[in-house]
Amino acid sequence: TPVDDRPDSSPAIAAGGGTVLVVHEHETGASGGDIRLAYSTDSGRRWTAGAGLASSAAAETCPDVQASGGNGTPRFFASYVEENGQVRVLSSEGSAAGSWTTEGAFPDHDRPVALGSAIVLPIPGPDGGGSAGIFWADTTADDDIYFTPVAVTLFLADLVVTPANQDVPYTEGTTSFSVTKTGEGDVGLTRSEEHTS
Repeated sequence: TPVDDRPDSSPAIAAGGGTVLVVHEHETGASGGDIRLAYSTDSGRRWTAGAGLASSAAAETCPDVQASGGNGTPRFFASYVEENGQVRVLSSEGSAAGSWTTEGAFPDHDRPVALGSAIVLPIPGPDGGGSAGIFWADTTADDDIYFTPVAVTLFLADLVVTPANQDVPYTEGTTSFSVTKTGEGDVGLTRSEEHTS
């Protein structure tokens, strides 16, 4: 990103798994602002200025970034307000701006709104992934605060049967299988037997 003398403001920082991200507003002149990103993959010892997280003709303001908790590789969630009318939410399991995925835009209706700030809230999953929700303010009539879940990732338990399939001669009489549950949650088990002669 070229260096210029325009001001930066509204920084937000998040860290997880040795990766540190900073997002901030960068004034662009006519359009208002863009959202820029800087990151470190070595706990802040060295920094790289990433491409713009949000860089368009629209005015982008009020950036936020958070890291999900849990075990494993952290998932980062970023949000910003676009043209004072929508909150954009993105996610990444990496630190470079090119690896971000758009999760959603809120509110998802056509009524005019006047947005204040927005805060992204990670909802961690057991593997360090998960999803996020967004707190946002609509100041059209008065200061109303809303919460919208962006996406809900279900973490279901799995049953692993070993061996998955087994032919047993009818003269053998019995056989054994092992069943192991992985993940969280309850699992219903149905057993079926087939006898042919």
